[in-house]
Amino acid sequence: MRYHSDVECAMTRLLTVFLAALLAFLALPAGAAEIVRVCSDDQPHPPFYFPDREGTVQLLLQMAAKRAGVDLQIVPMPVRRCEAEIQNGGADAIAVAEFEPEALNRYVFPLRNGRADSAKSVATTSALVFRCKGCRASWDGKRFAHLNSPVLAQTGHVFITRRLESMHIPFDSGAAAAEQNFLKLIGKRGELAILPQHDGLALLREPKWADKIEALAAPFATEEFFLVFSKRYFEAKAPVAEALWQAIADLNTSREYRQAVRKMQK
Repeated sequence: MRYHSDVECAMTRLLTVFLAALLAFLALPAGAAEIVRVCSDDQPHPPFYFPDREGTVQLLLQMAAKRAGVDLQIVPMPVRRCEAEIQNGGADAIAVAEFEPEALNRYVFPLRNGRADSAKSVATTSALVFRCKGCRASWDGKRFAHLNSPVLAQTGHVFITRRLESMHIPFDSGAAAAEQNFLKLIGKRGELAILPQHDGLALLREPKWADKIEALAAPFATEEFFLVFSKRYFEAKAPVAEALWQAIADLNTSREYRQAVRKMQK
């Protein structure tokens, strides 16, 4: 009798779980959109994205999601946490990631001939070199001169640090925000800082930096950025990822997106 009682209890629990799952499924509206959890940097990168308002990347992604019939939920967080969330399944995609061969071990990019497909990029930016006015350290587009300390970079900007590594130039990429590196320049904790062009020039428009720091003319590097997915998500939902990438490619050349960007920036 005890055996039958235990079996009946187990069956009852199993039936309860099944009914709960069935009711949750039936509660979904017909044709409910696929939810994609996307994380992005919690630092502003004008004009591409901001943690508290919409930039051109968020605009592009939401327009692409609408075309693909997807509910895109974008959550800003520190870069390291974003990467951790992708690895532990807490997020499905990263809004803005730069391509590097090593990253293919962790993320799925839109590829063409073994390289990231430029047509499906969400943003393109150049990096500039900044220094305190009067500083002798310089960059001429090919090499550094009068450099006596590590170059300041920003956490997560691999396209900058990767090139510095290839040139065997020491660097400090401990700063999470662009402004931190300007503070380091003023505090003589570095002679040169390399920042994404839009980030650095936006800071220079602020009076507190304009008379202290300058940008050098020669760009340091140019990089494209992409919406990338975790391997776990792509294996389960490849058609959703492909639909989003194709919508991004279509919008990149569309009048609709250009007009939306102009309207947003007025």
